[in-house]
Amino acid sequence: MSPKNITTTEIHDDFDVCFTHRLMFDRDVLASDNPMIEELFASASNDEPRPGMIVAVDAGFAAANPGIHDAIRTRFDRDHLPEVREILEVPGGEAAKNDPVVIDRMLEAIERHRIDRRSYVAVFGGGAVIDAVGFASSTAHRGVRLVRFPTTVLGQLDAAIGVKNGVNRFGKKNFVGAFDVPVAVICDERMLETLDDRRWSEGFSEAVKIACLQDATFF
Repeated sequence: MSPKNITTTEIHDDFDVCFTHRLMFDRDVLASDNPMIEELFASASNDEPRPGMIVAVDAGFAAANPGIHDAIRTRFDRDHLPEVREILEVPGGEAAKNDPVVIDRMLEAIERHRIDRRSYVAVFGGGAVIDAVGFASSTAHRGVRLVRFPTTVLGQLDAAIGVKNGVNRFGKKNFVGAFDVPVAVICDERMLETLDDRRWSEGFSEAVKIACLQDATFF
């Protein structure tokens, strides 16, 4: 067939995708009498079987809060909440984004525990840990439901609030990443209590910068 006899057809169709960005603010969300966890995972109570969840915890946050593993397991030890199948500790800071092993560990845990698109990944940590874990969850099965618990002032102001993630490769910051809206971002002020002065200063500096750039009246 001569190329000039081929009829070319093009189809163009616009579409919109609606996302809900859920920010939640409270204190001591892991307390047994705090209803926020139940409110967040209300839909999970209707799922059969009970959905699974793996949890990533910033190693620095875990060191400053030795009981965090038990607190997480105890809080989610209820039939109407996701089942915690494993808690992994992830190195904090840029180390989380620089080391491919962190992503591999997360993906291996997702596969090993049969975490699927109706399951959950939860992350407790600073911005870099949230970025790395978020990248892993957004690429597994083309997206596993993610819940972020930022544990630094900077994380609660910026890194955890955005809908992007990324890891460092080839000496370039955030060279690999994706846009992925989490199920929720839970900002718990109690999780900031063990931060040192430097981390507080970093967070407040970011707050001043954001106010200066985005809201002159507030600044």
